[in-house]
Amino acid sequence: MLPLRYNSELAELVGIFLGDGCLTNVSRTERFLISLDSRSPDQINYVSSLINKVFEIIPKIEKQKGKNCIRVLFYRKGVAKAIGFPIGNKIKNNLGIPDWIKQNNSFLKFCLRDLFETDGSCYEQPHNYTFVLDFTNRCKNLLQDVYEGLITLGYNPQKHSDYVRLARKAEAKKFIREINFRDFNCRVV
Repeated sequence: MLPLRYNSELAELVGIFLGDGCLTNVSRTERFLISLDSRSPDQINYVSSLINKVFEIIPKIEKQKGKNCIRVLFYRKGVAKAIGFPIGNKIKNNLGIPDWIKQNNSFLKFCLRDLFETDGSCYEQPHNYTFVLDFTNRCKNLLQDVYEGLITLGYNPQKHSDYVRLARKAEAKKFIREINFRDFNCRVV
């Protein structure tokens, strides 16, 4: 596997992977897989194109029977080493955002956007003027990295055992604008 270049595309793909991806051993190779909602064809096309750019491989797209799930995947030996993540359960391995992303605010924004697009949600309650943006995950290192990343970018997040939240209405809306969320019919407006 060619060495990967640290760039915005790889930072995005890392964010998507940390949210909806997995790495597994399969026979004599490794499988890189991202699970997406089948009702979001634009996101599926985007992730497929991103994988093609980063890994120079056309991924397979498989529909999971009986579910609204599409798997975008490819097989290649050495992919875990190339992206710097161990094979196996992300939560048990306690993965977080790689240092090369945390040390570059531009890369950090790309990664955070994809984390919030995969494992984020927002809600507004007009009756009490609440607008909240949540990132929910059970991986402690990842939650801490998202929390610290938001602080690095000048925000005031709240952190709990399974979420990081922007609860100041103006700040949450500013983050959505600055991160430039894409419209993939996802949970975040």
